[in-house]
Amino acid sequence: MKLTEREYQIQYWQLKRFSEAHGLKVKTLGNDKLHDYAGMNDEAADDFGMPFPRRTVATQPESWERKYKDLKHELVERRLMEKGWKYFPAHKRALEAEEEDNTSLNRLVS
Repeated sequence: MKLTEREYQIQYWQLKRFSEAHGLKVKTLGNDKLHDYAGMNDEAADDFGMPFPRRTVATQPESWERKYKDLKHELVERRLMEKGWKYFPAHKRALEAEEEDNTSLNRLVS
């Protein structure tokens, strides 16, 4: 079931606050900082050789639906890479997680 933009906005802010409570910084950055990526996290940036602040995830300023899904994607990808996954398998799993309604917040950041 597709959420409304307002519901995505609420989901985004809940996920952002939860992430920050677990020591992650969540930022909104423009394309000039994200180098054409919809989002970025410190673990992926390390793989790409890009300078990026530690324990940080970022998304671009887009619709609430896109911001929520991108934040969720970056958190899943970051967590898997932190556990030792390589970028492409972690990225593929994060793409799947974008559409899942039942992703546990705890699984995303801890």
